[in-house]
Amino acid sequence: MNTTTQAKSTKEPTLIPQITPTSAAAAAWADPRDEIEIGVLMANGQLAPRTFTSVDEAEAWAWEGEQVVMYNRICSCDI
Repeated sequence: MNTTTQAKSTKEPTLIPQITPTSAAAAAWADPRDEIEIGVLMANGQLAPRTFTSVDEAEAWAWEGEQVVMYNRICSCDI
């Protein structure tokens, strides 16, 4: 016969969120309308074939007569 008694735990179980491919993708998703690129509009009317990480970097790269521009990634299309 077992004479020892065990105390019941009053601690509530901790819920651990499950990370699924769907939840990970949702957490990493960013609204593309908020993604702004920085570029240089060259004197010939074309965008420079690269983007920049900052306005200062674009201004340093641009030549006189060229304009630093910021645009939405969705609206930039190669036609």
